[in-house]
Amino acid sequence: MRSGVRGRRVTSLVSGTTDTSSLLCPRTFHIDVHGGRSSVSGVVATVFGATGFVGRYVVNRLGRIGSQVIIPYRGDETAFRHLKVLGDLGQIVPMWFNPRNKETIKRAMQHSNLVINLVGKHWETRNFSFYDTNVVIPATIAAAAKECGVERFIHISAAGASPDSPSGFSRSKALGEQAVRDIFPEATIFRPCVLFGRQDRLLQKYAVMHTYWKPRIRVCKHQKLQPLWVSDLATAIMNTLPQDELAGKTLNIGGPEVMTVEDLTQFIAETILSRKHWMDVPRPFMMPLAAIWEKILRVPRMTTDELVFMANHDSVVPAGARNALYDLGVTSPSRVEDVALSMLRVYREPAFQNLVT
Repeated sequence: MRSGVRGRRVTSLVSGTTDTSSLLCPRTFHIDVHGGRSSVSGVVATVFGATGFVGRYVVNRLGRIGSQVIIPYRGDETAFRHLKVLGDLGQIVPMWFNPRNKETIKRAMQHSNLVINLVGKHWETRNFSFYDTNVVIPATIAAAAKECGVERFIHISAAGASPDSPSGFSRSKALGEQAVRDIFPEATIFRPCVLFGRQDRLLQKYAVMHTYWKPRIRVCKHQKLQPLWVSDLATAIMNTLPQDELAGKTLNIGGPEVMTVEDLTQFIAETILSRKHWMDVPRPFMMPLAAIWEKILRVPRMTTDELVFMANHDSVVPAGARNALYDLGVTSPSRVEDVALSMLRVYREPAFQNLVT
């Protein structure tokens, strides 16, 4: 598979155990964003983490302009089957891989001219620590992309990443950025603020806590957030592709408004038409409970590291930094108020679910 007929050329040899004779050819990167899903955009993309929250939006944007998208996955077909309809027939290509096996990673990108890394985790598991997920795997992907002659590499980090943070998540995200930059200097790195959308861990989390918890516990109410709609993030990622000057840049990106956890949770309560009040509790009170959730729940409601992050970091574009969202063509980004009702309606009492406001 070759993509495009114009653009910069990069020639690379791919090392590995498989036959690479067919890969010893120049790579070109030229993107046509004006075609439909049955056109040829010139992009052959490998999207690591495509089966996660952000992945479906990115794959959808790539598929709708006629790109071929390779979907590396670790589980069974239930992990990727919802993505198969996002591109034309045969253009969404699932491929099993092992994130600890570099050869399987290289196999997933051996024909690609674009690699997007969405792999990340907000809590640790028995199999993957923060360091494994946010540092080792991105570094391995970046090294494989460099060896395969991939033209463009996009890495998604997080707002608040800091190598000196007491939060393991924040430290690992910062170390992951540095590892990717050292290996693939031309990588474009995004630092998005907290994301919201369907199946998110922001609106949905607090709506569940308010609807089903007794008491309705809230913590770190003064933390500042700049919520970014996940679809706007996907648009911003796509808009970087034709811009060669963004290679090697780190882009801070956040939503159109800054609010506190208190503002957000109060808005959620009003949206689901609830008159019940939140109970603010000190962070030390929540730490033992979060530690228990980490042990017994597959998807913990809150983790100890998350509480540490909330107490030490705001999820906003840093003071003095430019919000790259507007520079990337997202001129009218969606606010929480614009899309929340469609996601939170199900948490209302049945008699009020069909109300338009």
